[in-house]
Amino acid sequence: MSTSSGDIISIIRALISTNSPETRNFNLTCTKMKSISTTTRKGNPYSDDSIPSTLVGIISLSVCAGLICSICTLWTSIMYYRRFKQQRKDKKLRLALEKSTQQILDKSPIIIYDPDNKDNVFSDDSPMCAICLESFENNEKLRKLVCSHYYHLTCIDPWLLAHQSCPLCNRNILRNSIPSISSSIMDRFNEGNSVQTISTVDNHTTQAQTSNL
Repeated sequence: MSTSSGDIISIIRALISTNSPETRNFNLTCTKMKSISTTTRKGNPYSDDSIPSTLVGIISLSVCAGLICSICTLWTSIMYYRRFKQQRKDKKLRLALEKSTQQILDKSPIIIYDPDNKDNVFSDDSPMCAICLESFENNEKLRKLVCSHYYHLTCIDPWLLAHQSCPLCNRNILRNSIPSISSSIMDRFNEGNSVQTISTVDNHTTQAQTSNL
């Protein structure tokens, strides 16, 4: 029992001795393994040190792409809303002009063309419609505008609904009239102006009384 214990102690002493071949081989093996591990880590593009920087780059690109998409979507929505609002405004204005023009047309005189009638004064002996460029024929319905120009009824009405002006002299038929479709708006505008005028007069009166005192 004592002999075997002595052998074990001798082996341990031999292993821990710095001059023994086993210790030198063990140290050499450890050095080679450490060198191989270091070389593998440097040559590996997916090492533990490079993973965090790659993730940061991917996250940054994703955030930038998301911001760009959000800005583009917001800008498109704003432009679409502005365009839709402008279209609605233009449509309301066009409908108002058409209704007002129709009211003026209802009040405009319609005559039956008679070349022998001297009451209808024309500039030439063979008058024609400036829209269709066809001469007036007997018993045709003509519309007389405020500028004393004559047109076929079927020609001038669609023209005025679209342009509100005479094709020859370019006079606007709504110049001296107030569209009834905007009467409520005009009443409110006049009421606001009246209130503002009254308040202005009161202010001037108060200032005059104060200056007299």
